[in-house]
Amino acid sequence: MRSAAPGDMILFADRTDYGVARVELVRERHYTSFPWLHEHRRWDRRRFRVARPRVLAVLPASSDPAAIAEKLNLFANQRAAEKSSAQSRFLRRVEGLANSLHKVREDA
Repeated sequence: MRSAAPGDMILFADRTDYGVARVELVRERHYTSFPWLHEHRRWDRRRFRVARPRVLAVLPASSDPAAIAEKLNLFANQRAAEKSSAQSRFLRRVEGLANSLHKVREDA
């Protein structure tokens, strides 16, 4: 992956979230950047340090941050829905196990 230059955009991972940021300053260990605020549809005024290992891709400065953030938001919502449905399946299985154990105790 090529190194980002000031003005480029980066796609980065921040724990369980992902984001887009505009690079302002390039350092050896990190990029100082302005993250895109999806809910406000603008660049944040506060600088944000993104460590180089957390950078997933370097994007050209002409990329549309709103469209990228919209896709990231869509992917996050899909992940949350999958987690929710997996949690529901798990709870149904636990209830089924509890019911089957309860019936075994009544039969004994």
